Amino acid sequence: MRKLITKKIPISEEEKRQRVEDYNYFENANIDVEEFVKREIYDEYVELICLKCGHKDEIEYDLLLEMFEFDDVDVPELECPFCRGGTVIPTQFLDEYKKKNHK
Repeated sequence: MRKLITKKIPISEEEKRQRVEDYNYFENANIDVEEFVKREIYDEYVELICLKCGHKDEIEYDLLLEMFEFDDVDVPELECPFCRGGTVIPTQFLDEYKKKNHK
């Protein structure tokens, strides 16, 4: 899969604290909570667009990678959850897709 453009959203201190505390609990780990909270950590999202209805949405980058981990795809494609008949792709590939399919 080609490199995807992501939008980075900083995680709040409260969210970082909760994540590390959960990780320590469930993984029986001992990560220093205060040191972890000081780090700059982001959630990353990929913007998607439906080729049929034009609906735009975002999906977590990690989730998208997980979904296509074992697929040998150049550009990830999903079914549109809104019109149920369209193909959703990352918006960064929209112009390329239009050129490719209108020859």
